[in-house]
Order: sequence, then C-alpha cells, then structure tokens
Amino acid sequence: MASERSTKCLGVQCSLSELDMQAIGERVRTLRKSKGLSQADFAAGAGIGNEKAIGKIENGTQRLSIEQLAGIARFCGVTTDRILFGKEAVSDTEFEEILSKMMEMLSYLKNSR
Repeated sequence: MASERSTKCLGVQCSLSELDMQAIGERVRTLRKSKGLSQADFAAGAGIGNEKAIGKIENGTQRLSIEQLAGIARFCGVTTDRILFGKEAVSDTEFEEILSKMMEMLSYLKNSR
C-alpha cells in the first residue's frame, strides 16, 4: 500500500490530494490573464510544457507538479501559497503578534465582567 504524500498547508498538516485543483486552476487562469498572455506564452514564460498543459491546469484536470508550481510562482512574482491557497502564509512573527493581541482581548473581556 503506497503512502500518501502530505505537506503543511498554512501550518496545518494536509494531504496533497485534499487541495482544490479547480480553485488552483482558477487562480492560475487569473494570474495568466492579469499578465495579458495566451496559454502558449504563459506556458513558455513559466517553463511549462505547452498551452495544453496550462489549459488542463486551469480547468483543474491536471495536478501541478512541484516544478510547474514553482515556475508559475516565479514567473508571476507570487508565492506558491498564493497559488495553492489563494492567500499568503502568515509568518511565525505575525502569528505570534495576532495570538498575543487575541489573548489581550480575551483577558480584557474576562476582567470587564
């Protein structure tokens, strides 16, 4: 029985098969269109096979390889998190700051009763 690959998804363990390929494809299409490029030109710039591969990725019928994901991110000047999850990952420092503020608010609410 083959083990399923998993990775950290914005700090949470998840399976690569749990990623929404349809949503990823829509984000890739949006990035391509924002650059005003055809599928062929986008494929060439991102270092991905051809326009058919981009079409399949955009339609959610082909999973991105790590190399394709990195190529698209590099070509578009975005992070892989932006492509995979639609948002940038929060840094550990930012997370600690948010958590600290939430704890302060919770403490304030508890003490104001």
